[in-house]
Amino acid sequence: MSLPIAWVETVIAASIVVAAVNVVWPLLGRKTWPLAFGFGLIHGFGFASVLSDLTSGTANLAVALAGFNVGVELGQLALLAICFPLLTLLAQTTPLYQRALVPLTLLGVIGISLMWVWERVPAV
Repeated sequence: MSLPIAWVETVIAASIVVAAVNVVWPLLGRKTWPLAFGFGLIHGFGFASVLSDLTSGTANLAVALAGFNVGVELGQLALLAICFPLLTLLAQTTPLYQRALVPLTLLGVIGISLMWVWERVPAV
């Protein structure tokens, strides 16, 4: 299945806005699996587009696919290994973490994501 990449990128940026807003105002209550499922599905289309560009002309598609997936997962784990301890420490030692740092970070994420939506939305 192939979707127009301009729309996929637009929906990816919009999904990041929804995820950030969901932190403050849970849209689905405790049932966040539909949000996670949709988020993963649309991001998967984005990765598939990049992967198809990277593997065009590659003889061993399975090795390229495995390498790409392992690289993405290792990158996520590395980011988590660095950020999680730092954010946990900040949450425990900084009184303004929950009241100031988290809301400012969410506003930044929402602002940047909305800018990406604006830049990527295809002209109709």
